[in-house]
Amino acid sequence: MHAEHVYVGQARNVLPDEAGQGDHLAALGRTAPGHHVDPSREAFGATVFGTDSNPADAADRRPVLDHDPLTGDRSGYLDADTESVYNVGRVTTGHEDDATAYHPEPPTKRDQDLIDGKPWWMAGQ
Repeated sequence: MHAEHVYVGQARNVLPDEAGQGDHLAALGRTAPGHHVDPSREAFGATVFGTDSNPADAADRRPVLDHDPLTGDRSGYLDADTESVYNVGRVTTGHEDDATAYHPEPPTKRDQDLIDGKPWWMAGQ
C-alpha cells in the first residue's frame, strides 16, 4: 500500500447469521485465502477509529451494524449519522485528533459461548 498513513474503522465482528449486530462479513474476508489482512491489528500500523460506540456527547451518532458502506436501515460504514462516517470526515479533512477512539464491542453472547467451547446448538441460550 502506497500511503503515508492509513486509518481504519472496524465494527464488532459477528457471525454471518447475526447481521444487524455488527459486521457479519469482515471476519470471513480476513480469513479467506489471499485476503487475510486485518488492518485494525497493531502490526499493520494503521490508526483505528471508533465505529461501534455512541459517544455520550454525541447521542445522534449511531453504531455500525452491517458490513456494507450504505444500508437501508442506515447502519453501514458510510451512512449519515454513524460514528464511522463522522470519523471518516475527521480524518479526511485533517482533524484526525477529533476522531473518536476505537473501543471494541465485546462478542455477542452466542459468539462468546462458541469461543468458550459451548456446542453450537446451545450457544446464545
